[in-house]
This record gives sequence, structure tokens and C-alpha cells, in this order.
Amino acid sequence: RKAAALWADGGGGDPVQLFHLGRYFQDPCRIWVVGDGAAREILYRQDYFDMPADHVARALPEDIGFSGFRIAMPRQDGDWIAFLGASYFRTAGARGQYGLSARGLAIDTGLDTPEEFPRFTGFWLQRVPGEQGRVIVYARLDSPSIAGAYRIDCRNRGQGGAATDGVEMDVDCALFPRKPIRRLGIAPLTSMFWYGETHGRQARDWRPEIHDSDGLAIWT
Repeated sequence: RKAAALWADGGGGDPVQLFHLGRYFQDPCRIWVVGDGAAREILYRQDYFDMPADHVARALPEDIGFSGFRIAMPRQDGDWIAFLGASYFRTAGARGQYGLSARGLAIDTGLDTPEEFPRFTGFWLQRVPGEQGRVIVYARLDSPSIAGAYRIDCRNRGQGGAATDGVEMDVDCALFPRKPIRRLGIAPLTSMFWYGETHGRQARDWRPEIHDSDGLAIWT
């Protein structure tokens, strides 16, 4: 519900909407708000969400937590960044549309053993006074092989809260391995791809291409 979003009353911060647990997002995380020198945990409540009277979620415990969050436009008619599922996060591009996803960390991708998926288990959200479109996200990452602490400075460059000029994120992290890791990806990106304009028609579909991203530019 829009009225239940964090900072929905304005005050210089973009509203933050919380994600409910669901079929594909069953691992909970905890969320705190940082301000005035302290961290205040946001506890789960069913009335934060719209759900039918006979919905299965109404039978869940009262302390299940959340599956993630997204930062919305001031009017909550769209969002410009979302953290949802394992350590995935993604931002809106210059046209307000999502493309590829970033991940906090990748472990043993593409090997002859199963890939390990670290996940963000806790978030601390801090808005910057007087700066619309900026939120600092502190995150705790955990997995059997490693633990990590992240600081992600998120800035929506759009005018008036609209993601028309893209989003910038500065990421700092400290990683603490628990055991040797064969293959470590410290800035992994994930983009879904079925086929593109140069690959010919791979399916009976009227669309000339089906994928998340048209390309990737890296400034080194």
C-alpha cells in the first residue's frame, strides 16, 4: 500500500516500498532505517500490503520479514531501483525501463560444481537530508563460503524524481572468505537473453528480439 511506504510523507526522501515473500522469493531479509544516530528495524505487518481476504499470506506468521524493497518515484507511480532475490539489484535506465541485473557477488559460476548464491540478509536504509533521489543502502551479505558488508550510494539523476537521466550507484564492500573459493566474481551482471535481431527468428514470435539488454558499455 502506498500509504505504508517508508518516507511516504515526503520530507526530502523517495518512498521505499517493501516486497512481500512469495513463491520465488522465500528467503526473508530484515530492514532497518538509519537516522538520528540510530537504526530502527521495520517489522512485518500484514496491513502494509493489499491482499484478498482468503489469500494464503494471511496464514503466515507475524514475523516473516520481507523479501526486499524498491525505491519509488515521489508519487509512487514507478520505481527506479529494486533489491529482490538473493543478492540481485537493478536500476531503471534513461527511459525508465529495467535491463540487466547486478549481483552483490558471484561464486563458482560456470564450473563443474553447483554455483553458490550469496544473498543479502539485511539492509540499512539512510536518506541524505535535502537530497531528493538519493538513498544510501548498507547491506549484509552471507553464504557458506563468505560474508560481506556493503555500502551502496544510490542516486537518481532524473529531474523532479523521474529516472530520465539514469541512475548512478557507487558500491564499496568488504569481503571475508570462510574458505578458499575457486572462482570469485566481485561485480557480476546478469542479463536474460532469448534471441536478438542478428540471430534470426528462434521461435514463433512476432517480436524481432527478446532480451533484457541491447549491449553493455564499460568505462575503465
